[in-house]
Amino acid sequence: MTFSLSLTAFLTIIGGTNTPASTLYSSLPIALLLASALFSIRGLIIALGFNVLGIILLPFVVSYVAPSDIMSAAGVISTFGVLLIVVSSVRNSVEALRLAELSKANQELLALRDSLEERVQERSASLSETLRIARLGNWEFDFTKGEFTFNDDFYAVMRTTAEREGGYKMSAAQYAERFVYPEDAPIVGIEMGKSIETTDPNFTTEVSHRVFFGDGQVGYVTVRVRIQKDAEGRTVKSFGANQDITVQKNVELALISKEAQLSEALRIARLGNWEYDFRKDEFTFNDDFYTMMRTTVEREGGYTMNAAQYTQRFVYPEDAAVVGVEIGKSIETTDPNFSTEVDHRVIFGDGEIGFITVRFRIEKDAQGRTIKSIGANQDITEKKKAESELRKFQLALERSTDAVFMTDLDGKIEYANPAFEKTYGYSAEETLGQTPRLLKSGLIPVEQYTHFWNALQQNQVIAGEIINKHKDGRLLPVEAINTSILDTSGNQLGYMATHRDITARKKAEETLAKRAAELETVTQLATAISAIPNPLEMLEYVSNLTKERFGFYHAHVYLLDPEDSMLELAAGAGTAGQTMVARGHAIPLAREQSLVARAARTRQGVLANDVTQTPDFLPNPLLPETRSELAVPLLVRDEVLGVLDVQSTQVNAFTTEDIRVQTILAAQIAVALENTRANEKTAQTLAELDTLTRRLTHEGWQTYLTETERNRLGFSFEGNRLTPLQDLPPALETKQTFVQPVVLRGERIGQLVATEAALEEEELRFVLSAVSQGLSAHLENLRLTEESERRVDELRLVNEIGQALTSEVEILPIIVTVINTINQAFRSNLTYIALFDPDTEMIEIPYMLDHQIPIFEEPSMPLGDGITSMIIKTRRRIFINQDAERRLQDLGAIPTATQNAMAKSFIGIPLLTGEGVVGVLSVQDVEHEGRFTQGDVDLLTTIAANVAVAIQNARLYAQAHKRAQREARVNLIGQKIQSATTVQNALRTAIQELGLALKAKKTVVKLTTQTPEQPNTRTP
Repeated sequence: MTFSLSLTAFLTIIGGTNTPASTLYSSLPIALLLASALFSIRGLIIALGFNVLGIILLPFVVSYVAPSDIMSAAGVISTFGVLLIVVSSVRNSVEALRLAELSKANQELLALRDSLEERVQERSASLSETLRIARLGNWEFDFTKGEFTFNDDFYAVMRTTAEREGGYKMSAAQYAERFVYPEDAPIVGIEMGKSIETTDPNFTTEVSHRVFFGDGQVGYVTVRVRIQKDAEGRTVKSFGANQDITVQKNVELALISKEAQLSEALRIARLGNWEYDFRKDEFTFNDDFYTMMRTTVEREGGYTMNAAQYTQRFVYPEDAAVVGVEIGKSIETTDPNFSTEVDHRVIFGDGEIGFITVRFRIEKDAQGRTIKSIGANQDITEKKKAESELRKFQLALERSTDAVFMTDLDGKIEYANPAFEKTYGYSAEETLGQTPRLLKSGLIPVEQYTHFWNALQQNQVIAGEIINKHKDGRLLPVEAINTSILDTSGNQLGYMATHRDITARKKAEETLAKRAAELETVTQLATAISAIPNPLEMLEYVSNLTKERFGFYHAHVYLLDPEDSMLELAAGAGTAGQTMVARGHAIPLAREQSLVARAARTRQGVLANDVTQTPDFLPNPLLPETRSELAVPLLVRDEVLGVLDVQSTQVNAFTTEDIRVQTILAAQIAVALENTRANEKTAQTLAELDTLTRRLTHEGWQTYLTETERNRLGFSFEGNRLTPLQDLPPALETKQTFVQPVVLRGERIGQLVATEAALEEEELRFVLSAVSQGLSAHLENLRLTEESERRVDELRLVNEIGQALTSEVEILPIIVTVINTINQAFRSNLTYIALFDPDTEMIEIPYMLDHQIPIFEEPSMPLGDGITSMIIKTRRRIFINQDAERRLQDLGAIPTATQNAMAKSFIGIPLLTGEGVVGVLSVQDVEHEGRFTQGDVDLLTTIAANVAVAIQNARLYAQAHKRAQREARVNLIGQKIQSATTVQNALRTAIQELGLALKAKKTVVKLTTQTPEQPNTRTP
């Protein structure tokens, strides 16, 4: 814009109002120069014009205007000039700007037109895409024709095509049948009726209903309709658009469902609202509140109640102070937005005591006084119970002796109880965040872990025994239970594992298994060594098998030479044993520095569990690794035959149970040794008997021939007739009679006689001699066969009983088998086995056969003066075969209930073991004398020896089994007691388990520091 000033004004501005005119005009050239420089030429011309005018008027002004006002008048004129210049300049500037703006606007309009055309094209495409995305389809309906007209957009919305539907036109009935969901057809019909009946030419409507889409799916559409009427006001056409709103509708239905669930959740949450007016001291409740408090408005007499009534009616007395504190805070607070929350106990309308959470806020008046509180009570009784149960659960976990830990779904440990550290050695800081791989022992295959995790992820309970590793590297056998932690919907939150250290139980089980295996080994050894006739071979077999089966470092057997009181090594295991035997290793019986000698002297088992600390241990350079030694005597009928000595490389390798087991084995060895010695004596006797064969043969045949029914053994053959011979003297040989003795082992047992034979003498004698030899041998065989059959029957009996004894481990089955077998063989009237208990000196008969009638559990009797008691006391067998009554009187025996006083024949054999008498085996006949023989006595003696060992083994096995059961029972009770988390639970568990274990009528436990005075109470 160009600005112009009048020259006068300009000069005035320069010179000021008090400057003289001459002075001002003297400055005119300068002013003109400035004006020409500062303003446009047009402005300069105008300024000059006004200045000229001023000069012309100046004389007039000077003449008529006071000098003091001349400058004011000049200023006015100048100001007017300035205004004219300014107006002129502004007009010119505005015109120039207008022209510039019009030019610029024209250019912009051209550019805008081009841009709008492009946008219209873009918007058209976008609108088409928008309609497609919005799933809108247009249609028209002609009421006069009753016909719909569709387009491709409509068919696209309805998920079909014009080809499939047969064109773009369709009747109303076809449309309804093809697309409208049957149950929603009335809704569509109502809207169509409205569009026909309406008088409003601008009528529009909208309806949503279900449809069948072309793909068979059921969905929802929104139909928007407007109508067209003719000149008579009749509806002739409707235009509409269908929009697929299936997704929105499904979301809406889901929201409705969620709202219903929320409403139900609020009901389930058991919330009850209330208001309290501080000025009126009045609570106002509603039905929700009363329902939550388990009462009704009818029962409480209305919806209002003062604070005292509320407190007395609902607040638990001991919690009233807590409620009062919170009310006091709400009164005293200066915070207008104060709110608080408190939990306390209440008394519900049904009398039950529970818990609620009270949340409330306050309202204050203009003066800041609390005038109202608005709150809600929520029943949290179940929550409190759950918290209490959770606290109990947490307490149980904290006090549990089992290691318990929990992990997240990735297996990272989030919790471990104190027992975990005690079991595995890892602190909580070392455990949390780790995985159970921390405990891997390396002994479990990867496949097993994979199966474990797969099963656990399927919510299966995994239980069993595994081997884990302690922090210090020790392997721990644990009994593990692994489960999923689930929420109320069954979703996995994590996993929980309970591990119980079963090291002690495993050791107990190993001990029991070891004892059972050892007893089995003893039985097998007893069976095996009984078949080895040579004593030294038998002892060597025992030494090697004992070392192998029991896992000993060494085992050997010493035999006692009673003449020089030396314990001589008879057999030893391995090379060391053979070397010592070859060197003639022996230990004097009186030697103090020898466990072997001490066992023989004391006749008891001796052990040294640390030979370096045992003064009487005798080291052997061939056995340098010996650290523990156990020696037990070989006893038979209180006679020491030798010592079984076993050694181990481990310190504390032996226990008192090992002494018992090895004592049983030693007893078996002693019996076998005694039997082999007896067999050796038998062999020696047989050798002596070989020298006495002739005499025995003679005596045998003499006895055989002198029997009543055999003294007529002879026949005569004459004239083709065979005739038995009576007792005749031996025939004498003559010229016509030839006699050939029948000789057996040098003894004559008969003769052959041939009279007036047709053969020559030499041939005759040859024939007679050959026949005699064959006849004598065969006759002997026949006689011996008869005796052997009897002996075989006896041996068969012994073998049958022996097999039965090795297959039974319980006493009663052993006794029943033996009694039944003996009774069948001897056909006796009365057979029984009496058992003797040396501790109680009582005799019992578990089983007997009396005239083939089995009798169980005869009444027990004390050791007395009966014949059974006499056999026990004397340890001698009694054989009565005739005149039984007198013999019993001579012996001083008193008949008892187990013995028939009128028995005609009686055999009683003591059952002896290395530890003494265990009972008596008796066979009787109450009807016949001479019923038994000495051979029967010997046979029963052999049987009795085996029966005694079997009964003793059964007793030891029963004792070991009973001890094992007792230890197992005690261990089980101990484990259950240890699992108790409180003193009460520990006492309850202890007395209950003790009562069940003892099968007692009553058991009592009570903690007290006073000593009860109960003189009749028996202390076990």
